[in-house]
Amino acid sequence: MNGSKSTLYLERKKKPELGKLSEIGFASIPFISSLLMLVVDDINNYVLAFLILILFSCSVILLLYRIKDGLNIGNYGSISFILGFIVWYSYPAFVTFFFPSYQLDIKYTKFIDKEIYLLGIVYISVFLTSGVLASFLFNPYKYSKFKFIQFVSNRETNPRIIIIFALSLFSLGIMSYFYWESNFMEIISDIIESRAIEKPWLQSSNLGDAISPFSFAISSAMVSATFLMWTFTIDKRASMILRAFGGLVALLSTLIIYFDQGTRAIFLMIIIPAVAVKITLIKRESSSASILLFLLFITFIFFAVQFQALYRASFSREFLPELFFEKFLILGGTIDYFKETLFAISLVPDYHDYFKESALLHFIISPIPRIIWPDKPASELVWFYTFFRWNIDIYTQSGNVLPGIIGQYYMSWGWLGPIIIGAILGVLTKYLDLILSKINIENDPYKFALGIFMSVWIIISYRLLSPAFFYPIVMSYAIIFFSSQRKIKKI
Repeated sequence: MNGSKSTLYLERKKKPELGKLSEIGFASIPFISSLLMLVVDDINNYVLAFLILILFSCSVILLLYRIKDGLNIGNYGSISFILGFIVWYSYPAFVTFFFPSYQLDIKYTKFIDKEIYLLGIVYISVFLTSGVLASFLFNPYKYSKFKFIQFVSNRETNPRIIIIFALSLFSLGIMSYFYWESNFMEIISDIIESRAIEKPWLQSSNLGDAISPFSFAISSAMVSATFLMWTFTIDKRASMILRAFGGLVALLSTLIIYFDQGTRAIFLMIIIPAVAVKITLIKRESSSASILLFLLFITFIFFAVQFQALYRASFSREFLPELFFEKFLILGGTIDYFKETLFAISLVPDYHDYFKESALLHFIISPIPRIIWPDKPASELVWFYTFFRWNIDIYTQSGNVLPGIIGQYYMSWGWLGPIIIGAILGVLTKYLDLILSKINIENDPYKFALGIFMSVWIIISYRLLSPAFFYPIVMSYAIIFFSSQRKIKKI
């Protein structure tokens, strides 16, 4: 049997699913255990500790399963589903329960009793079970003839066109600064100040205004350009000099976005895809080198996002050295969406009926500027949650706090919500695996990096499923599409 990509794909399709059945087993253990404890109605700290330990252990085992099987064939979609679950839910649950210094503040415990704790574990566990089961039942192979899949497998990108697009978008972003501020040094100063000051080009309100479409489009263009330029640096079809130049511009753009916007999610979306592609390529030559690079990169990410979170606001910047290692294992509590899920359960339906909000509707209407549609619906769920958590009206003040994707869907649809969104993400990540399996990463890294771009967005969306960070992906896809041409068959 030859070693063509299509043959390899068919061999993967026929491979026994014993590993997948094991995944279903490990994903089901936390849900069955927590549901049993809910039925028995004997809740104490020992029971909760046992369930959280099972939840964390099983999710780590699932991640190891998917890394073992997935990295060699590029299944970053499936990996992102479990990784996002661990980062935002099972790992913070483990840390906050077993480490005394990380436990909930006393002012919050009046809202969260042991029953809510148990319900939180049940809903988080059923989300995991639903996602893993849906990815097992969904058969992506019958969708392999979709035009999108044909585009992925039958066309290859032109690196020269890619870099022209990327540099053009970067230049557009730089020129936009001079539209708002003519003094070069003041622009630099304002960028370095991050969110500590008001800037004419940076929207601080949660509702849009007349300039929002312009500033949002420019921001998305800068993010897309930076992502493409970082990927360009590992495209061996381009000359070394041109790749070095692209890398320098990408570094400059990354620093601008890192300090100016101060948004950790955008920073991660920019830098992770190209590094992940590079690690995947290195792994084919040396597993030990790829592991070392991965560990170094994770360490860098951990410190970079913690610094960014504390530096961007003036009140935390002043105490940055003291705050840097405060609750460091969960980045100062900013990744603890297990806690936010508990709050969501405590608020709904006791203080508000189920919201029945549609995330799909927000994706559809989001591109319409509010200046055209002043009464465009906004999320009442996030407003309510932030108001109860921080006593802030997000439509008159800046800032918000998010319930997490499980809390979001619970607050809208009750117990059915975590099942629905778990299944959606399970199917979406399985389909993403299919797309990545069709790409020749060595000859065309852009489409593979775009798949990882999407995987990072999925992980970030565990905070809240919304279109906020989705547009750079759409823009990057458009550029890659228009930079592609049909492969020429060699005779």
